[in-house]
Amino acid sequence: MFWIIKNGVKMTGMPAFQPTHQDEQIWDIVGFVRRLPQTSAEDFKAMEKQFGESSEREQRLHHE
Repeated sequence: MFWIIKNGVKMTGMPAFQPTHQDEQIWDIVGFVRRLPQTSAEDFKAMEKQFGESSEREQRLHHE
């Protein structure tokens, strides 16, 4: 899974993350994808809310 995410798969729409992500970040993506089947809708919504809040905070910092 790491190799696929890092290098992508030609002619499938799966992009390579290597140009924009470090290996550590790609391993985080692998862990997230592996966890998805056990993630409930409520858990996903909580993660989405948490990500949205941190993303908004980062955007404010970049614009100051």
